[in-house]
Amino acid sequence: MGRTNGYKWTCAACGKGLIALALTPLFLISCNIRQQVSVPDASPAQTSEPGCARPILDDPAAVVALQSNIGQVSVPGSMVNRFVAATRAMQAAADARDTATVQCGAENVLYVLSGRFGRYGPADALTPGILPADRDPLSDPGLAITAMTILPDQTAIEAIGTGIVGSINRWSTPTAGWNELDAAIADGTIAALDSPTMQVIGYALLIQRAGALDEARDAARAGLAVARTTLQTTRDVLASGCASFPEAECRL
Repeated sequence: MGRTNGYKWTCAACGKGLIALALTPLFLISCNIRQQVSVPDASPAQTSEPGCARPILDDPAAVVALQSNIGQVSVPGSMVNRFVAATRAMQAAADARDTATVQCGAENVLYVLSGRFGRYGPADALTPGILPADRDPLSDPGLAITAMTILPDQTAIEAIGTGIVGSINRWSTPTAGWNELDAAIADGTIAALDSPTMQVIGYALLIQRAGALDEARDAARAGLAVARTTLQTTRDVLASGCASFPEAECRL
């Protein structure tokens, strides 16, 4: 047990289980820098472009989790907040009746998921992102891999792997992971990616690149389906963290 930047953490998963076998040295780097995570998710809405307000991150369960100084609860809480916002943004894009609205929805997905240093993240994007930053060597593993390194429940760790981030081996070289997403977009194989987060980001990029409103809305509907499923996974992961640390007094 330790304490850094106001967060208590226990690297209960370090050196064992799924990740240790699958990913050394990425796992070790992430264990060493997990304390850098900040979760500024309770901020008021901002506006990046005229008419495109940034989402308010106000999921009730996530807000309570973020008030905890326990990283194993606050980091999953941040992921819940991000995917609540991403789901709302995809829904807005799917329902859009004009180009400005659909484009705003796509940009807000990237705002909450890609991170300021992730590929395609807006300049004002939240940091860290769900996925690692787009730079080598790995220095910012993102929220998902950070959660994998600090949660004590192996089931929750595996749920993040299969239901949020996909194979973490690709992120030993982060730029290669982002290149894989670019290739899937170019090949039309976004749905085949094993990372739901990469899929949602990919569909947001398809929205931005669409030549017609109907095409953009089709991409938004595909992204919405994945975002909803991934949101439920983040809630399950948060529930695991709360169960392991009842002193956090979660309200799920």
